[in-house]
Amino acid sequence: MPNKQGFASTSGNQKIFRRARPDDVVIVSDLMIASAPDLNPAIFHSYLKPLVSEGFRQNRGIWAAKRAYVVEVDQRVVAVITAYAVRHAPRIFLESLLVIFRQTPFPKALGILWRSLKFGRLYRPLRSKYCYVANLATDADFRGQGVASHLFQEMMKAETTDDIQGFLLDVATENLGAKRVYERLGFVPTSQTKPIDSISGLIRMEKKIESR
Repeated sequence: MPNKQGFASTSGNQKIFRRARPDDVVIVSDLMIASAPDLNPAIFHSYLKPLVSEGFRQNRGIWAAKRAYVVEVDQRVVAVITAYAVRHAPRIFLESLLVIFRQTPFPKALGILWRSLKFGRLYRPLRSKYCYVANLATDADFRGQGVASHLFQEMMKAETTDDIQGFLLDVATENLGAKRVYERLGFVPTSQTKPIDSISGLIRMEKKIESR
C-alpha cells in the first residue's frame, strides 16, 4: 500500500520508495552527478560535488533533497530521481544561482553561469503544466533489476496532480539504453538538439497523462 509519501514499500525484498532526505547527501550527490557524466563536469568543473552536496543539504535549487525521490534496499540508497513542476522552474533557477554564488569564488561562479547558458542551448523550452524529470541514476550494483523503472513509476504517481498534464525529460542521443527504458514507460521522442563541443545532443521525450 502507498505510504504517506506516495510510495509503496515491499518488505519481502526490503525495498523502500521514499522522498530523499538531507542526510542522504553522501550517496545521492554521487548518483546525481553520475546521471550526466559528461555535461555536469563540463559546466561545473571541480565545483560540481560541493555544489550538488550543498544544494541538497540546504534544500535549494535543482539539487534540493525535497525535489528528489530514492529507492532504498537494506537501508542503502541505490537509486535517485529528481522531478519538479515546470511552473516552479524560475524559482528553482534563482535558488540554484544563490547556491552557486555563495559556494564558489565570484569569477568562478560567473564561469559556471556562462557555461550553463552555453550548454543550456542543448535543452528545448519546457512546457507549462508539465513535470520535468531532471535526473535519474541507479547504483551500478542494482542496474538491470528494474529498480529505476519502479522508482520512475512511483515518482510519477506522487507528482501527478490536477494541474499536471504530463512529464518531460531529456536523454543523451547516444544513451539508447535509457531511451528504451523511457519508451517502455510510455515516453515518446518529440525533438532532438545538436551536440555542442564534445557534449552530445539531447532527445526530448514526453509522456502525456491519459485523459488530460
